[in-house]
Amino acid sequence: MREVIHAFNSSGFAALNPKWRGGRPAKFGPAARDQICRIARCKPAELGLSFTTWSLTKLVDSLAEHAWIRASTETVRQIPRRAGVSWQAVKT
Repeated sequence: MREVIHAFNSSGFAALNPKWRGGRPAKFGPAARDQICRIARCKPAELGLSFTTWSLTKLVDSLAEHAWIRASTETVRQIPRRAGVSWQAVKT
């Protein structure tokens, strides 16, 4: 408690702000994220694949095989979603 009081006396309210950052650092940089989004946007047939629409599992497998990006299913789901990319076909 003394450390907090001394820090507050020396630097004011800035001493009360935490100096740590939560969470693990990002595993993929901007280039890998852009590549994941670019592949998710294009049709599988354009890449020479035999199916017509992406599923999450097929996208993960394709990234691992062709783009050398090994990522979990949840990571591949989150990256395009944060970028506003949808790989699924629109149903009417």
